[in-house]
Amino acid sequence: MNIMAPLIYCLPRLQRNIDRLPILPDQQRQLFKEDNNVPIHLLDLLRSELLFVDSKDNSSVNVDDDDKGTKIFLSRSSYKRSFRNVQDLKEVGIKLKPDYSIGLRSISFSSRLFTFGQLNLPPLIVDETTKQKLLNLVAYEMCLNKDYVVTSYLRLLDSLIDCEQDVKDLRSAYILKNNLGSDAQVAELFNSIGSILVTYDAYASVKNNIQKHYERKIATWNAQLCQEHLRNPWTTLGVLAALAGLLLTGIQAYYSIHPRKT
Repeated sequence: MNIMAPLIYCLPRLQRNIDRLPILPDQQRQLFKEDNNVPIHLLDLLRSELLFVDSKDNSSVNVDDDDKGTKIFLSRSSYKRSFRNVQDLKEVGIKLKPDYSIGLRSISFSSRLFTFGQLNLPPLIVDETTKQKLLNLVAYEMCLNKDYVVTSYLRLLDSLIDCEQDVKDLRSAYILKNNLGSDAQVAELFNSIGSILVTYDAYASVKNNIQKHYERKIATWNAQLCQEHLRNPWTTLGVLAALAGLLLTGIQAYYSIHPRKT
């Protein structure tokens, strides 16, 4: 029942699986003969539930779906990345939002008006068993030459988590639920796992899109304006009033130079 994710996202799938459980041994044998959804291993079952994969034969899962793309984007980590963690993303106005519509594959990035960014990440429960489960899932993907989706998810978290403040921000965004202890312990957990992962990355294009947004000066300026001057309503009203005053002064100066003809 503990599949490392908030139960609210998994109840429909759990209920469906419970309804499919046979009562009699004969029915169980028949189910194993006919059902292609039977997992080949406990790790296969755990991975399928985390990725919302309904069949063990469906080993290829769509991760980085571009406009028309349905093919997994697996590449070596040769892309350019200058952002280090969640704090760097906040400096350029990138918001974090939980999304568990397709399991651990619920990772996407969008940028609006070249200034506002949003990174969608699937929620994850972190407790004393998380490290062992994740390491076993990584080993399972390597042994069966899977699509490295879990591995790539961990690489992404490792690239976002550098210190306990990063974990705190992910908790505040309801992406991580910390049942382990301190945020520093969670940061150490993902950093230790990230140092031993393979170089394939199913979310390289997501990181590339984040990097493009990160390099935009207008995104940095906008984020600084919001953080330094628009943190509370009174400051926002003061800035708007100042802008309105500048606008009216400009209009007055224009008509003083170019008076209207009567």
